[in-house]
Amino acid sequence: MRLRSLLPLLFCCVLFACKEKQNSASAEEKATATSQEPQKTGDTTATYFSVIDYFNDQWKNRNADAYTLLKIEEINGRRDSAYLPLDSALWARMRAPFDATDIGDKKFLGWYSFNMFTDETTETTHLHYEAVADNLFTRKLDIAADMVTNRVKSVYIETRRKQDGRVVTQKLQYMPDRIFQVQSQESGGSGAAKNTLLEYRFKY
Repeated sequence: MRLRSLLPLLFCCVLFACKEKQNSASAEEKATATSQEPQKTGDTTATYFSVIDYFNDQWKNRNADAYTLLKIEEINGRRDSAYLPLDSALWARMRAPFDATDIGDKKFLGWYSFNMFTDETTETTHLHYEAVADNLFTRKLDIAADMVTNRVKSVYIETRRKQDGRVVTQKLQYMPDRIFQVQSQESGGSGAAKNTLLEYRFKY
């Protein structure tokens, strides 16, 4: 089943002030706390697209459907795979890396530049956010929606953080009823680089 939520609802969340977001602690809150605060930019009266709200809505539209997913995990070229039935516990694990990138809370207003544009080649409309400070965990967020049906076709996110002297970057992508994908790379510090790929495929 595909997402039934329409893009205008997403635009309303972006262009106008909307409901209060939950003041839950997150990894990004720590990332934005520095002794010298970077300069904010952009509109600080609107709210940004919420990944958490989006995945909550996705689950409401599919939790009654039976899916068996193909899980693929690859670490430095070594691959393992398994078939898993989709339930609430698995959905929580799959969405967790995406939830950690959420910028929907009002505390993030002004920390991201926003651009909305259309791609005639792919026939999609994009909501595009980029971080304006180097210490923000979520670096880029791009929402692509079908220009005709207004359904979200993909969510693409890039992150970066420093951990134990190493730089950890991620590229995350979700395509409804197709794939969850998280690519991670660790480099720097002592020890060899580590590349990880985690996928959950709806179609295989």
